[in-house]
Amino acid sequence: MPSINNFLKGFSDGLPGMKDYRHASRLYFDDNFKLAPKHKYLYHVVFDLDETVIGTSRPFTNNERLELNMLVKAIDLQPNIAVYHSNYGNILYHSNKLEFAIQEHKKSIKLDKKNFQSFYGLGVIYSHLKNYQFAEDNYKKALSLDDNSSVAHNNLANLYNHINPNKAEHHYLKVLELTPDDPMPYINISNYYLKNTKYKKCVETLEDALSKQLKTKELLNNLGIAYLATKETEKSREMFEEALKIDPGYKPALDNLENLKNIS
Repeated sequence: MPSINNFLKGFSDGLPGMKDYRHASRLYFDDNFKLAPKHKYLYHVVFDLDETVIGTSRPFTNNERLELNMLVKAIDLQPNIAVYHSNYGNILYHSNKLEFAIQEHKKSIKLDKKNFQSFYGLGVIYSHLKNYQFAEDNYKKALSLDDNSSVAHNNLANLYNHINPNKAEHHYLKVLELTPDDPMPYINISNYYLKNTKYKKCVETLEDALSKQLKTKELLNNLGIAYLATKETEKSREMFEEALKIDPGYKPALDNLENLKNIS
């Protein structure tokens, strides 16, 4: 946990109510954060600019620190701007402060009932918490506002793949439609097809990807598995070998090729 002095240094100029702010800081650093969630400056304390609290794997740049500092001050000066709370909720989520991230997104939605970003953000958080019904509800609300969001369709597809696979395919296909030149949606839907033993559909989909020159080791490996399941052994072998040309150490393809030798 960073020191109070380091934390306060970034906010000491021009911030009103420093006495209250220092009190809020001590509440946070003394692990009493949950005891006073409505304290005027407590959310500022959560928004500590020390990268160990935010959870990033690298130090912030000076520009990033400035932008975060400005967002906190913006919320204090204009608390009724929905997008500020959405952005803050995203930061809190990535800081693993999920309860407070939910509160910020709900504040944002209260201010703007058409705020895609916060409905989507709540979907992500509730998925993380394994509250799948709430996650589904919020992803669906987000998509009702923007049906062309590939990330929302993809996340809802992944959710359905876990809780209701019959509903997943539609959303995976929508992602393919929205991002036809990206190999990742092909890999995602092929994983879905393999999991649900829809091997012919998997073959058709991945052959379409190859026709568009979307060739990755994961895609080739999945196509090899699908060929094997449809008893096209030689094509299966070719795909595993093609995957290994991209990455000679790719273990799934190495294992599949070895298993294929044992079958032969």
